[in-house]
Amino acid sequence: KKVAIGLSGGIDSALSVVLLTEALGAENVYAINMPSKFNSNTTKDLAKQLASNLQIRYAIASIQKSVENTIDEINNIKFYRSNDETSIKLSPLNIENIQARDRGARTLAGIASALGAVFTNNGNKTETAFGYATLYGDINGAIAPIADLYKHEVYALAKYYNELKGKEIIPTSIFEIVASAELSDEQNVDEGKGDPINYPYHDKLVRAFVEFRLDPEDILRLYSEGKLAETILCDQSIIDKYSVENFILDLEQKWKAYKLSFFKRIQAPPIIAVSRRAFGFDLRESQNGVYFTQEYLKLKNNLQK
Repeated sequence: KKVAIGLSGGIDSALSVVLLTEALGAENVYAINMPSKFNSNTTKDLAKQLASNLQIRYAIASIQKSVENTIDEINNIKFYRSNDETSIKLSPLNIENIQARDRGARTLAGIASALGAVFTNNGNKTETAFGYATLYGDINGAIAPIADLYKHEVYALAKYYNELKGKEIIPTSIFEIVASAELSDEQNVDEGKGDPINYPYHDKLVRAFVEFRLDPEDILRLYSEGKLAETILCDQSIIDKYSVENFILDLEQKWKAYKLSFFKRIQAPPIIAVSRRAFGFDLRESQNGVYFTQEYLKLKNNLQK
């Protein structure tokens, strides 16, 4: 009957919260903004405005002090074995993950438990495919309402929601800011810095992998024949921005991310399936190694000559 949701001021959590509000009623939705020092006033203000527009319960719970404490604790850990002593040092990526886990596993889970509520996952299908999320951080919760929607579908449904209501429930600025996890200075939305995902292309690439059942050999053959854009329904000008070398590098990186992230997907919350092939029972996966076919390697060699 009650749900707690992390409300960041971005488009994914915005769509998730309006769907939950429609489903459960405004009085049963508890939205929590959990900023660190990397969260901009822009997104914090947008989260507050959206909560006000929906008339849901809203709170702010800063994670900065607890993140700093965790960083300090881990950086001071020493491992001992016989006469050997080993120290560790957190990397920038480690620190990003600590923030995500502090939000999900500590703050959001704790609040939901205290309320007698469940908490939800805000990830979209493209992020889920590439594993662009932190295990036990933002990969947790009771259900994933939008995890079968690609990023462009998230934007489209959010815009439709405003049109359906006949007014600006989801603030226009949420559609305009760059998509960003806001976990470091390199993801500063006010400076136009966002996720390392080219959603207009990668949305279509994920759909090719998942729904069209194409693999890198198919993708590279279509690319070499100049038929990729029309096949995966992507704007040709987006693909043309990649050099041959960068296109191949990106394809291999994304294929590896997609295949290796299975271990995250099988630990993720249940997904509401709305496509013809959703992660879960609609798409059987296994934890196999990443491979590229011999024909793919031939195509790659020919393109790089």
